[in-house]
Amino acid sequence: MKKIAFNIATILCSSLVGLYLVEGTVIVSGYFDSNNSVEITDSQGVSFDKRTKLEVFEDLHKLYRGGYLLPLIHLSLLSL
Repeated sequence: MKKIAFNIATILCSSLVGLYLVEGTVIVSGYFDSNNSVEITDSQGVSFDKRTKLEVFEDLHKLYRGGYLLPLIHLSLLSL
């Protein structure tokens, strides 16, 4: 029984490490680069909002001065 639990834990840890390696490769390669999205939308004539998440939040906060404006994500993630 201990051997089966050890094998399952090994498979789960290996899968987790593999997923992080794939994620790191995608990030380093710049496959999902936001500048690439801007270039593609500009070439197709589609408007694209180039503001950061924080700029959008600040603009909405100015627009709704009297009410409460709460982001759906934690504020620490707005700096990404």
